[in-house]
Amino acid sequence: MKVFEHWILVKADSKEKAKTHIKSFLDKYELLYYDKIEFSKTLRGDDVKFFDTLFSLMKINKNIIKSFINDLEEEGYKTLRDLKDLPQGYLSKILHTLTHLLDGFMGIDSYFYNLIEDSHFVSKKEIHAIQREPEKYYLVKIKGYSEVSEPLF
Repeated sequence: MKVFEHWILVKADSKEKAKTHIKSFLDKYELLYYDKIEFSKTLRGDDVKFFDTLFSLMKINKNIIKSFINDLEEEGYKTLRDLKDLPQGYLSKILHTLTHLLDGFMGIDSYFYNLIEDSHFVSKKEIHAIQREPEKYYLVKIKGYSEVSEPLF
């Protein structure tokens, strides 16, 4: 069974409600399915490690995006115009995953996901909201277990 780890930012009144919200989202979300989900770590917004962890997770997502862009550039696809000649296969799958990361669709490659804003990043507005009411925000690390390692669509 394959294991995929994700950190998810969620707004909730308690740790338990945060987990329930995440579970409900994943149960309904058609682009990602897990046979089993484990909650492995939770940080509340007022935890001293919360913001360092949050910014580190966003940096990881940025690095994943840069890596996909580098892969495309190394194969000669450096501009949007170059993409018209992109063959279907491995490179088009990289582009597909890259666009999911940029447009806010959660997938197996989403190391960090902001469930509040449906994004792989956090806006300045939401950062300020977390700073105002840190007790209402949670970073939750999950492990998703799946027999299927490919997206459903």
